[in-house]
Amino acid sequence: MLAVMREKFGPVFIGTFVALISFVFIFWGIWGKSAGMGGMSGNDAGAVNGEPISLSEFNKELNRRLEMYKGLNLNEEQIKQFHIRESVFEDMVDRKLMLQKAESLGVQPGDAEVRESIMQIPAFQTEGKFDRPKYEQLLAANRYTPSGFEDMVRKDVQSGFWRRYLKSFVKVSDEEIQEEFVQTKERRKFKYVYLTAASGQKGVKVDPVRLMEFFKNPDKERQAKTRFELAKETRFKGKKFEDVKMEIARDIVASESPDLARKANDELASRVVGMVGLADASDKKLNDLLKPFDTAVKDSGWVMRRNRFLPGVGEAETLFKEAFSDKPTFDPKTGGKAKRFDLPGGILVVLMTGSEHPDMAQLNGEEKNRLFEQLAYRKENDLQEQWSHTLREGAKVARNQQLFAGSGGGAGGAPGGGDYPMGDD
Repeated sequence: MLAVMREKFGPVFIGTFVALISFVFIFWGIWGKSAGMGGMSGNDAGAVNGEPISLSEFNKELNRRLEMYKGLNLNEEQIKQFHIRESVFEDMVDRKLMLQKAESLGVQPGDAEVRESIMQIPAFQTEGKFDRPKYEQLLAANRYTPSGFEDMVRKDVQSGFWRRYLKSFVKVSDEEIQEEFVQTKERRKFKYVYLTAASGQKGVKVDPVRLMEFFKNPDKERQAKTRFELAKETRFKGKKFEDVKMEIARDIVASESPDLARKANDELASRVVGMVGLADASDKKLNDLLKPFDTAVKDSGWVMRRNRFLPGVGEAETLFKEAFSDKPTFDPKTGGKAKRFDLPGGILVVLMTGSEHPDMAQLNGEEKNRLFEQLAYRKENDLQEQWSHTLREGAKVARNQQLFAGSGGGAGGAPGGGDYPMGDD
């Protein structure tokens, strides 16, 4: 099997592998945290079909992922909130399953291939040639043994073969390229106002007497203080609870009247529809109206047919369906005016401000190559996901319960850890 794949793909797998290993050493190099590559420790992050994922392996991948996010300065709570540990673990599960499948098919790189790959890694070279002392020094600095590192390289080469094997099934037709060209060149631009439940609550008229009674209820006061704590670094930054408690109370009372909030939104939407225009002057007047409702006029920028999402709104299927029809009713070029769309999350008022249509004459050789690569990449990812899903069906995966405690479950995992069949996801 390996010989067939080697003949099919040639030595180009080294490029991908070299990039991967170089990435490891860029971040870890002689500055990395110590971690052994020898036998498994007593504590593991988990196991896949009985094959353990060591804490050493897991922590290395986790720290590498966090290094990618270092500009965000994530704290422990945010790491849990974004399920980063779970995401890293699931990626390692996919990788382990892929390696297990490769081994079952007899895809096993030989010692000579592993040595050749190691010698091609720039981190181990001096003036373009493999430097044995440098190699041993870097391994020692990172607490790797030669045999342990070679085993890791063997798995990376193995993964490279497998990825290219899947890639060989990807085909892109001329019809698909043309359709992709149309999809990417057919664009629209919108000016819009989005009125959510929170916007409607701002329009609810609350009886002052009810606000005065609010803080006589200890439960309500605790609710208000909790809301303040959640927003004291954003909405209420630099303010004290006493300064904003009536504002918070008003929001809570208004939220308890959803029918009134919907009515307020309906009334506001009716006014907005008649005010949205192409001129900047109309935006200023409209924003003056919208300011008390904590919303404003927004510009979508150019969006493609396949997007179906607006910034700050989310999916807007009905909007996109009409926007890319032959005669959208909210296009000023054809006499249209702003239109209201009722979405699950609120009311969207939209005016089309621009449209572009594909010129098939621009589909030249360079553009075809670009679209081919774009489509091939997307298909490869789709195929990889399908294959990962297939490998997960019936696979037995165990997680260290303590490692993910307090993370609220995770991507594809059972809350609290333990054994679970991946096919049940």
